[in-house]
Amino acid sequence: MNIFRWTSPSIPQWNGKDSMDLQIKLLSYIFTRLRINKLSAFPTSSGSLKYLDLTTISDSKEDQKYGLNTFLELLLNDEYRVLVDFIKNKFRAFCILLDDLGGDNNTITYLVDQKNRPMKDFRFIYLTTRDTTVEQIASTLASSDIYCEHRVPMKARYQHALNLIVAIIAKQATGNMITVTTQEATAIIRLYLETMAFNVQLNRIYDETIKKQLISTPVTIPSSSTPPTSPRKPVSNNDSSPTKRPTLKSKPSIPRFQLDTLYKPQLPTPTSPVKASAYLIHSPSRAKSPTRLDTSSSSAENKDIRIYEKCRQAVQARIDSERLKVGSRDA
Repeated sequence: MNIFRWTSPSIPQWNGKDSMDLQIKLLSYIFTRLRINKLSAFPTSSGSLKYLDLTTISDSKEDQKYGLNTFLELLLNDEYRVLVDFIKNKFRAFCILLDDLGGDNNTITYLVDQKNRPMKDFRFIYLTTRDTTVEQIASTLASSDIYCEHRVPMKARYQHALNLIVAIIAKQATGNMITVTTQEATAIIRLYLETMAFNVQLNRIYDETIKKQLISTPVTIPSSSTPPTSPRKPVSNNDSSPTKRPTLKSKPSIPRFQLDTLYKPQLPTPTSPVKASAYLIHSPSRAKSPTRLDTSSSSAENKDIRIYEKCRQAVQARIDSERLKVGSRDA
């Protein structure tokens, strides 16, 4: 079983009654202690945190007080960790705090690094759950820091959020005032995180695949100069054959192993890969009735659908394979 099920918005997941101030205090300590802003795109092959520099994390007397080891397990024991920058953005998802009082959500609270410098891409976001609208929730998620380091258009972020909110709470986006439960809100946050992670990884692989094929595909280079003509000799068929234009050959099929090597997560390749399945988002709060969302459709515009689908299957297969590893570890 995956430990990370968003059963509570509180960091110590076993305690759902912590005040918002305490949640901020706990997350602030963990952010600085683990240097979340310095995390590499993927964890190590052993499933531990990996950094952009030579950072090592030593023990501290405060760790037990803040439940650091439990939080680390919560952060890392996740099948989506094989997707680029997922661990960093999973932490950002924890920083979306549920506000059922309808307070001042315009207040900006930044997390700070070890040198006490505010990090502009790591903020506490307040998600109003009472007397709100589907559109307001979608706007809050779309404007959050989740995957802000990747160029995902705001329109796409908002549409992803809107689609999954409607699917989870089964209410139409009519602008009516609604109240969402803690279970619904935390499932929405988790599903938005998964959707963004999947689409960012999918588009990275697709773009890299197209780039590699363009580089490897030979083209016909037109002649740079016209053969000289002589007034003594008539020109024959000078205009009958048009100059050949650069042409691209049809794109070859994509081997599965090629797709697997494109984003190279630092994790061992499974010996028996799981068969790729349709993109199925697993909502933790709706485990018995998962919601099938075609969240990649808006990103597939103006793309080679055949290649895009193969890339999508490769990403899903990698997640499915990792899910088996996480499940065997929890068993």
